[in-house]
Amino acid sequence: MKNKKTRLFIRISRLNRKWNNELLVTLFFKQQLNFNALKKNIKGITSKVLANRLKKLEKYSFIKKIEAPPKMIRWYYKLTKRGEKFVKSLLDVINHGLGEEKKQ
Repeated sequence: MKNKKTRLFIRISRLNRKWNNELLVTLFFKQQLNFNALKKNIKGITSKVLANRLKKLEKYSFIKKIEAPPKMIRWYYKLTKRGEKFVKSLLDVINHGLGEEKKQ
């Protein structure tokens, strides 16, 4: 049981880093964006932090990097199925919490 609990906390801490949720939710609503568009949509994030978060989220299979059509040297980022499921769950939790606040 302790080993499962430790793995769960490790997974949660990976996703709980600053900017990760905002990045995932932005991609959820915008479908796919390139690096510069992501940077414009997420106010205050630096290029270095954005690049780091994109690499990590890609490593954990929450997003994928897609090459643009030929002759365009550009990459786009898009949620994977896993990323979509996570964001939907996150939005459900947020909406549930907002519903509870209204009751009080």
